Amino acid sequence: MIKSINVTGIVLALVVNVLLFPVFSVADELEMTGFVALETRLFTEQARYVEQQDYRKQWGSQFSIALNPEWYRQWNGGNDVVTFRPFYRIDSVDNKRQHGDIRELVWLHAQDDWELTLGIDQVFWGVSESQHLVDIINQTDAVESIDGETKLGQPMLSVKLIKDWGVVEAFVLPYFRERTFAGKDGRLRPPLAIDGGNTIYQSSKEDRHVDYALRWSHSIDILDIGLSYFTGTGRDPEIAVTRGIEPGSVASYVPYYSQIQQFGIDAQLTLDTILWKLEVIHRKMDTFDAEKYNDVVLIRNANEGVAANIGFEYTLVGIFESDSDLGLLMEYQYGSEGFLLEAKDNVFFGNRWVLNNEDGTEFLFGLVQNLNDGGERSVFVEASARINHALRWRIDAWLLQADDDKQSTIAAIEKDDFVNVSLEYYF
Repeated sequence: MIKSINVTGIVLALVVNVLLFPVFSVADELEMTGFVALETRLFTEQARYVEQQDYRKQWGSQFSIALNPEWYRQWNGGNDVVTFRPFYRIDSVDNKRQHGDIRELVWLHAQDDWELTLGIDQVFWGVSESQHLVDIINQTDAVESIDGETKLGQPMLSVKLIKDWGVVEAFVLPYFRERTFAGKDGRLRPPLAIDGGNTIYQSSKEDRHVDYALRWSHSIDILDIGLSYFTGTGRDPEIAVTRGIEPGSVASYVPYYSQIQQFGIDAQLTLDTILWKLEVIHRKMDTFDAEKYNDVVLIRNANEGVAANIGFEYTLVGIFESDSDLGLLMEYQYGSEGFLLEAKDNVFFGNRWVLNNEDGTEFLFGLVQNLNDGGERSVFVEASARINHALRWRIDAWLLQADDDKQSTIAAIEKDDFVNVSLEYYF
């Protein structure tokens, strides 16, 4: 009888053999970079939920330290590259935000017109500023950033074929990464902390389900275009409600990961100083088995739908006869009714100010406004600059506004406006 093959174990064994031998046998050629960050979050309003540490305090503070080193080595004339980038954060308040991850532990082999990648890696797809609909390979590290930009490492085997008619990439993803969520002591969470320990999967293989993805991309003069397909465990969890003992009561919130199929297109058209951007996806989610989970309520109005993001970025070069550039951004977010729980009808406005000075000073301002009645809005500011060759300061601020009576993500955290200040040391 043939025993089942543990794909994840094979991948990890190959990674260890491929990575450790060339790296540590020639340690003097190993390059190390990275940074350490000291960070504090200041919340401008008292916490809404009683379990949170600073409940009833007008100002809440949260301190943390993050370590993000990177080891890098190439050999064989640069055709073989190894990257190892671990991450760890220590947090003063939220034990769920105190976590570690391997962002990258990957071997890349390039040969003529093809490349092979094996290990844990990060892959980014998309062109939009306000949201990345087509970006589906890596899971979001939600305790790190509210905007979903920070990702967990994803175990994978990928092959890239580079031809005159475009680039084709195929991915085998043997292990699923669950999204991170704030704990009961932390901020930026719903009324009940999401119980990741009781995660529900549609697939009986749970986090061992093997997912697949395929993408074609090409540059045609002023047009950059990509077509993608994904099948497997969806990266966006649906938050299910488990019934309590009392009628109508809620025992907990748990993540539910369904099997999905997603087609995507991303395109960028470059016209001098204007970039026109488009991302569109069609996603189909398998039907939820209500009989199998009779004590779980999943709020879903549709099993498939379309979402789109379209907009532009116009850059004013050398504003006010200076070295500074100012980017004007606008995007419209659309989602078909009932798709991913809520219909999206948002508009995004932003400004990107790059000073082009020795300190690398940059500012980004953004506003996302819902166009429906009683529309929600979120406002953010990001700023950073170098102090010297090794130190950099960074400030992120978020303002969230929503109708308290509305059931939505922003409404659940609209008391969690915060300013995040960090000092980063690069080595």
